This record gives sequence, C-alpha cells and structure tokens, in this order.
Amino acid sequence: MSFDWFDVILDFGSMLDEPGSKAAVRLDALTDELGLRFVPKDLPRHMSEDWADWLQTVAEAGTPALLARLEHPSTSIRRAAAFVLTYCSDAELPAALRARIEAETDAPTTLTLLIALGRFPEQRAYLRELTTRDHPPLTRCGAALGLVMRPCGVGRFRDGPAAGADLDDDVIEALTIGFTDDAVESHVEELPWTEPEWNHLEDVITMSLRPLPDALARWLTMMLTLTRAGKVHSGWADCLCYSAGDLNRHHPGLGAPLGPLVGDLLGHPETDARLGAMRSIVCWLGDPENDAATARYLDQVAAALDVPELEGMALCVLITQRDARCVPPLRRMISEESMTLRLDGPRTMENSPYLMSLLPAAARFADELIPAVRTRLAAEPQTHEVERLLEAITGWDGLEVALPELRRLRESAERWPRGEPKVLSTLLNHLGRDTHPDGG
Repeated sequence: MSFDWFDVILDFGSMLDEPGSKAAVRLDALTDELGLRFVPKDLPRHMSEDWADWLQTVAEAGTPALLARLEHPSTSIRRAAAFVLTYCSDAELPAALRARIEAETDAPTTLTLLIALGRFPEQRAYLRELTTRDHPPLTRCGAALGLVMRPCGVGRFRDGPAAGADLDDDVIEALTIGFTDDAVESHVEELPWTEPEWNHLEDVITMSLRPLPDALARWLTMMLTLTRAGKVHSGWADCLCYSAGDLNRHHPGLGAPLGPLVGDLLGHPETDARLGAMRSIVCWLGDPENDAATARYLDQVAAALDVPELEGMALCVLITQRDARCVPPLRRMISEESMTLRLDGPRTMENSPYLMSLLPAAARFADELIPAVRTRLAAEPQTHEVERLLEAITGWDGLEVALPELRRLRESAERWPRGEPKVLSTLLNHLGRDTHPDGG
C-alpha cells in the first residue's frame, strides 16, 4: 500500500493538528482499535504536520487491517477507516471498496468510500455512471465528489480553460445535491473535509474545480441559478458570487456569462444574497452609458441604499463606479455619522465600512460634499471626530472654500490641549493660504 501524504496537505493545509473535533475523535478511536499510538514529532510548530503524520501512522497498519475495520459495528470506526483509505493506493482496494459500498448502511461512510474510489482511474467510468439520475441522491453526490476531489491524471494547479470539459452535466448536477437535499447536506457535514467547524462543501468543490475551469463555470451556473430560484440557501450566495468573479478575472470567456446570474441576485428577496452579489458585481461592470446591463445593475445597487444592512456596500460600489447617487447619503452621513464608529443600523462588522474609509474614495464628488464638510467642521465638538474627518478629505480638490472653518479650528487653541493636530497643519500648508501663528 502507498499513502499520499501530499494529498492530505493539499486537502487540509499545513501545520494542522486536526480539522474538526469529530474527525479527530474518530481517528483517535481507530488508532486505539488498531493498537497503535501516534506520537507527534518534536518539531517547531511551523514545521510540524501532525494531522498528515497521524493519518500516515494509521495507514501503516496496512490494507487488510483497515478493510477489516470497515466491517466494525461502530460507525465512528468505519468512518475513520474509510477516511484514511481515501489517501491509500493498493491493487486490492477498488474491488473491496465497491463491495463495501453495496453493503454500507451509514451514509457518511458511503460518501467517504465513494470518494476513496475516485483515486483509481479504472473506477472513474463506474463513478460517472453513479452520478446519473438513476441512482439515489446520496450516491450521486458521493460519486461526483470522488471524481473531483481525486481527479486522476489532472494536475491540481492546471487551469487551461477547457480543463474539466470531460466532466459531463450529470456530474456537475450531482455536485449541487449537497446544497439542495437537506438529508444529503446533513450527511456531508459529517465528513472530515466539510465538518462545519473546519470547512464547508462550497469551498471543497470550488477548490477541487479550480484547475478545471470549464467544469467550475458550469457548476457555478447551476448553483447561481438554483440560488436565484430559492432552491439553494441564500447564505451561499456570497461565496458563489466571489468564485464567479474570480473565474471571470482568470478566464473572462467562461466568466462573462456568469455576470447576469450574479446581477439577478441583486434583486433577490434575501438580504444576504443581495449583499453577496453586490460585493462581486463590480467584476462585470462597464460604462453604464454604453452598457445596458451595467446601468441595470447600478440601478439595483442604488435601490439598496434604503436598506441599512446593504447601504455601506452599495455606497462602496457606487463610489467606485463614480455614480452620483452616492452623494445624498454621503452628505447625510457627513452630517450625522461618527467618523470613528461603524455606520448606525443593524449592520455586521463585515459589511459596514468606516465612513472615513468611504470619503477618500469619494474625492470625485468633493464639490457636492464640501458644504456638508464645512457644516460639520463648524459644529463638531469632538476633536477626534474633526481629526478623522480632516484625514479623510485631505486629498480632495477645492478645499480652499473651507478655509474659514479651518482657520477657526487653528484659532481655537483650547480645543487642542496636546497641540494642533498635524493633519490640520498639513492641510492648511497644502492649501497655501495660511501659516501657523509661530511662523511655521
């Protein structure tokens, strides 16, 4: 038997003790059952590969011992043995795995056995047949995962645009089942690669299909379509839209048709789907005056300005695209919002940019925004808010009109117990209209 240590690293990364607690508990039980003991190497943390070494230690028990544990009454032992076998190659394994798939009653173990079978090139035709609609959803899903997680003869880093064209639409459709079938999804979450505290199925499939752009494009097309129809949970939209944008950057010919699908999600009834689409739609935006689709997308983004959870991201998109519809909310925010706290409303830490991070990018609209800035400078009592606002607008043109407010700030020495802030001095010197009272 040979053990593919490198595949473990590719699947789980480096310097890992364990992926998820369930996987570790099960592997520990199998280690004990085999009468083995794993002792991590005495190496610095940045050099240790405990998870891969642990799996290899168990694999060294040999094919007969691991196959025998596939008959164990404990599902934990069977799941762990099947998992270790996904990294093993041995001439006697394919027939034994197929026989066990027929007899296995535990769904996660069945999924794992199908993934293990994908390592053997001569079994790929068998797995392809299992992805057709003639078979149960669980079988279809496991067979498809076996084909893409163990892509025989395909380099993990190959990315020619035609790569993956040999995976037919039955395989691609089967890769969506873990998102559309609740029962299958619950079983998938029991696998070490997709244990929720470690990772999720979307990432495993995306990473597996990344060297197979043709297959990835077709899978994303199906998934985005299912998300729009409400058949895939809207919580997946963010990851799917990001992957679609990434594909578009690397392979525009494959990614361009995904733009309308991401754009459709801008009108999705669920906020998280709209947010995910908004984060990525910029990958397909052109000139709205010459591109009807871009104009339509920006209209949908602008409509989100009235939704507190979406306003921050909508502003980012509109500012980036130089769309003047960002001006009214920015005026209001300059007047009302804190420069140092995140935007008000039921936003999350992830989707609420600081106001001070929006204003530098809005320099193109300085003429329309400077009146609100002047009002804020004249009325703001908190010195740290004034400093943050000045830092945010330092790069704007046309600030000469705000000199009266800037001079009054300089003249209010009592406001600056630690001395005049550098940003104020720099701004006044840059404008070339004033000097410090001490001649500086």
